[in-house]
Amino acid sequence: MNTGLLWFDDDPRKTLAEKVERAVAHYVRKYRHAPDLCYVHPSALGDSESKVSKVGVTQIRAGDCVLVHHFWLGVDDDKKRRRRRPAPQEECYDQTTQAQA
Repeated sequence: MNTGLLWFDDDPRKTLAEKVERAVAHYVRKYRHAPDLCYVHPSALGDSESKVSKVGVTQIRAGDCVLVHHFWLGVDDDKKRRRRRPAPQEECYDQTTQAQA
């Protein structure tokens, strides 16, 4: 993910899932589609062995470059590349001007 929305939430009364849900809701209001990836500071995931969880369709991953209480949301570039379809091949010539044998 190269670009995304950076969200800050340090409310101690909210769980990680609630914070991500609020961030996702803001992202959807702003960009009109849901993010599928959210990076958080590794400490936000606690002692989870996998360091990966999910809230709705948004996958949560630990990111060493993300500050505590910050959430970096966006669309996973790898998934975006897989969804792109190649453009249809166009004819290089006009069939009506071809000489007929």
